[in-house]
Amino acid sequence: MSREKRLVEFMQAIDMSHVPAQFEIFGDGAMRAEAESYVQKHGLSSRVTFHGKLSHNEVLNGLASADVYVQTSIGFETQGMTVFEAMSLGTPAIICDPNIADDFPPEHFWAVKSDTIADLSATLKPSLIRT
Repeated sequence: MSREKRLVEFMQAIDMSHVPAQFEIFGDGAMRAEAESYVQKHGLSSRVTFHGKLSHNEVLNGLASADVYVQTSIGFETQGMTVFEAMSLGTPAIICDPNIADDFPPEHFWAVKSDTIADLSATLKPSLIRT
């Protein structure tokens, strides 16, 4: 996880949202320790699980079983490959990058209004709470 993935900002949005959901984080890298520290410090350990580096098949299985995939990077991805993978497995997405969002049918994702943590948090609420 590099800074561009906005992992810590995602943890902040989870904290701000108070949405009663489980968040599974796949991947490893430079920002993982800071994100895990934030989760510990803010009492999110019961809602956020870090799985570390996984095989591509394990990631695909995780995407397939998720209620929603959250793509948090902005201006970094040249393609929405993980978004495409999630949608092809039937999993809708929350997309922060408007350039990525332009590539997908609007009925398959929720677009975050801006790059702020508050807007990401606001998008988590309606999309993750199922009735």
